Amino acid sequence: MKFICLTLLLLSGITDSRSEQYKVVGPADPVFVVAGEDVILPCSVKPSTSVVDMRVEWFRPNLKDAQLVHLYEDHEDRNTDQIQSYRGRTKLIHQELQTGNASLKLSSVQISDEGRYKCFIQSKTWYDDATVNVSVEVVGRPPVITVDGFDHSGGLHLQCESEGWYPEPDLEWLNSEGLPCHSEMKFICLTLLIISGATDSRSEQYEVVGPADPVFAVAGEDVILPCSIKPSTSVANMTVGWTRPDQKDSLVHLYEDHEDRNTDQIQSYRGRTKLIHQELQKGNASLKLSSVQIFDEGRYKCFIQSKTWYDDATVNVKVEGE
Repeated sequence: MKFICLTLLLLSGITDSRSEQYKVVGPADPVFVVAGEDVILPCSVKPSTSVVDMRVEWFRPNLKDAQLVHLYEDHEDRNTDQIQSYRGRTKLIHQELQTGNASLKLSSVQISDEGRYKCFIQSKTWYDDATVNVSVEVVGRPPVITVDGFDHSGGLHLQCESEGWYPEPDLEWLNSEGLPCHSEMKFICLTLLIISGATDSRSEQYEVVGPADPVFAVAGEDVILPCSIKPSTSVANMTVGWTRPDQKDSLVHLYEDHEDRNTDQIQSYRGRTKLIHQELQKGNASLKLSSVQIFDEGRYKCFIQSKTWYDDATVNVKVEGE
């Protein structure tokens, strides 16, 4: 009966069927990126299984005309119909497809890249997709505060100016307790902020968060190690440190007293780490690591500390050869 059994399998087309249900998953939160940087758009199959023999497609569902961002099919990239603006800027890590990781690397991010993406994976008998929302930011000039005049009561009028931001930011004046100021109290609030330096003290509990899944990087490329504070608040006046807890000399990057202090940095990281200082205002302490090397793989700690509060998060990095 062997021939009959084999014929039934071929005719029914169930050679790819599985008793277990697979699911394509993306990030729960939007992916934030600064214009001009590179970013990884996460997408994977759970439970983990190889997608090497499947179709993997990334596209922009909200665009009217061309929607294709990247297509992998029949074991190769097929980007003939790719949106023109994405040419040469997208990359799937083929080795990672073996583990069910279909994340897309998008290089030199542009403002037009902002929006909704679909990651679609299909075998002969199964398909699923996940949505990834991308928010692109342009960091403008640091705010400049000037005295714009006086009112009849002798109070000062203060003006805060900054240019080049996207999206356009909201301006809010806070007092020493982190609470909004009334317009007639702006000068007092500003003075308290300068004198007390206590803008980071709050009764609310904050948490440092990193990615739930490992961050995948390709040797020789750049990578962003995500780390932020929730709820979002400025960490510009706090200490931000990145370390390798499993190594004897552990410092990867240190920001303290409003500047980078990397005297004790691990030698192999010299000139390869960067915090975007403007992003610290929004609680984003993500670290850019350039020219990734094989020995960068492993566990990282991102810790944030104020005068009254401390927390940290772990980021696991996986490095693949080029």
